[in-house]
Order: sequence, then C-alpha cells, then structure tokens
Amino acid sequence: MNKNISRLFRFSLAVSILFLIGLAYLFTDSYYLRSLRIVNNASDPRWRVFDFNSRQATEGEIYNVAKVPVISKVKEVSRRKLRFWFSPPIKTTSWKVVDVETGIIMGQGNRPEIQFTDHAYNGTLRFIPEGVTLLKELKIPFSLKKPYSIDEWVGFSGIDKKILKEKQEAFINT
Repeated sequence: MNKNISRLFRFSLAVSILFLIGLAYLFTDSYYLRSLRIVNNASDPRWRVFDFNSRQATEGEIYNVAKVPVISKVKEVSRRKLRFWFSPPIKTTSWKVVDVETGIIMGQGNRPEIQFTDHAYNGTLRFIPEGVTLLKELKIPFSLKKPYSIDEWVGFSGIDKKILKEKQEAFINT
C-alpha cells in the first residue's frame, strides 16, 4: 500500500514538473523568444502578447472610443414615434432604420426616427446614416409590448354591463 502511494506521488510530481516546464516555455516564447525571432528586439512592447492567440492590431482596427456614436437623447415626437440624437453628432442628409433580423426598412428620412405600430415589437434595429462611414454599427435592441388600456391594466372586462353604463354616463357628464 505504501509503495502504491509512493509511486502515485512520484508520477504526480513528474507530471507537475512537465507542466511547469511547458508553462515556462510558453511564457518565454510569448514574451521574449517570439519577439526575438520576428523583430530581433525582445524589449519591444508591441510584440508582447498577453494570450497565446492574440496578434498586433492593424491600423484599421484601432479607433478612439470617444468617436464611436452613442445615444445622447431620445424623445417621443408623436404617438409611438421616437427621435434619436447621437453624441458626437452625425452629419448626414438621410437616415435608414433597418430591422436586423428581417431586413425590413422600419423608417427612412432626414432624421433618425422610428414609427412603431400598435402591435408588440421585439427586435434589434440598425441605424444607417447615408454617406457616413461609422466605426461601429449603430444597433439598438427594442422590446415593446402591447399597449394596454386602463381597463385591461386594472383587469376589468368589457362584458360587465354595469361598468359599461357607468363609463357612458361619465363620458356624457364630462
């Protein structure tokens, strides 16, 4: 029994040492050896990688986060119609709003506006300014449920004759 535990301990120790040697090799390869092979400079921080699958970003992939448009204001301009403002402002002559899932054009005009129907809508909309190239797409998820009347909200049914009579009398008296 003691021999089996001793053998298991030796095996575990040997496997642990192999893993540590492999980890040491990956570390030195990632931080020193690869940069020596590629640019002959181990101290150049541009060639140090923090994971084993990363690479240096190209100039087209580097952007300033402050230049990515975000929603700065939303206003309901009419019944179930929303208008959006972005920061930094996007100067364009025309906007197109497209449903991402179906590809249907939800709105098109000189302002980024969405006119919703009375039906429920769950989906993601993409705002596309005409003639402007954005760093990232403007995708906005929406989840609009069916608008309920006060009677439906409170739980009254439209069948109750007493309530219908009271509503008619209240409407006549106003």
